[in-house]
Amino acid sequence: MAITKLSTNYKDDIINTSVNAHRRYLMTAVSGQADTYELEETTTFIQKGTDYGADDVNGTNTAVNSVIDLAEANAEDINGLKSGTIAIARANTATSADSATTASSATTAGSADNDFILCNQQALTFSNGYCQLNDTRITAGSIADVYFTDATINTAESAGITVQTYASYMRLYASQTPTGAIVATIRIRVV
Repeated sequence: MAITKLSTNYKDDIINTSVNAHRRYLMTAVSGQADTYELEETTTFIQKGTDYGADDVNGTNTAVNSVIDLAEANAEDINGLKSGTIAIARANTATSADSATTASSATTAGSADNDFILCNQQALTFSNGYCQLNDTRITAGSIADVYFTDATINTAESAGITVQTYASYMRLYASQTPTGAIVATIRIRVV
């Protein structure tokens, strides 16, 4: 579900204090109505601020409610992912959560007993063109799903990261030296 992005370019009124120190209004008597006046703002501004009203508040609240609904609808999956017990869609070398769920080679995970989180949002250190992560549960036939964080996915893609599993460890190979930090969550499926 796409959530509409909220405006982030609101501006405040900035009064031109060289012309007027405070807001100014012109009071005009309404003809035929005793003690009734119309006010017209005559303030000189350097910048006129953005109006903010009920539509803006309702739009913000609608967006926040959409996020709350989405979180509540997926609470079980979110908690399962945090604990490492959820079975999620698989792809051998997915670069992001979106590509993992849409990859043509993706298959649904088997038993949760065969799946585990190797690392969760961990900074990866590359030396001699690869990063090695050790765990005795990994087999040469294991499937490694790698999910780079939004902040580092472009760096990982530029580095041309590929993945290979071996008995008791896995390696992420970089065809180009990474130009910055790479942070990832890695889930292993032992087959």
